[in-house]
Amino acid sequence: MPIAPTRAAYEEDVIQTAPPLPDPNMIAMQLSDLLTTVLVFAGTLIMVRWVLRSPIAEAIGDRIRRGRKGGEVTAAQEERVARLEGDLTAVRGELAEMGERLDFAERILAERRERRIGAGP
Repeated sequence: MPIAPTRAAYEEDVIQTAPPLPDPNMIAMQLSDLLTTVLVFAGTLIMVRWVLRSPIAEAIGDRIRRGRKGGEVTAAQEERVARLEGDLTAVRGELAEMGERLDFAERILAERRERRIGAGP
């Protein structure tokens, strides 16, 4: 018949060990990762705030607040647009006149060439 182990024999085989101490390198690496994440997040927040406070962001915000209507047109703006339209009409007239002059000059030159070629030797 087999002999059953006694409790004393069992206690001798079990060795109690203390929980392992955390590795300092692993702790440093985890703290480094955490610090990097926090710094990147803080830097991103600072950049976003800087962009949102820029004149471009203010202009976009004003445009959104005004809506898609484009806002009200002032009398000075209407006057400026009317003046620019008048100037554009004048420039178009001058351009048409210069085109006519160019056509005339080309006809005169073409006639002179034909006379020279037609005179022959």
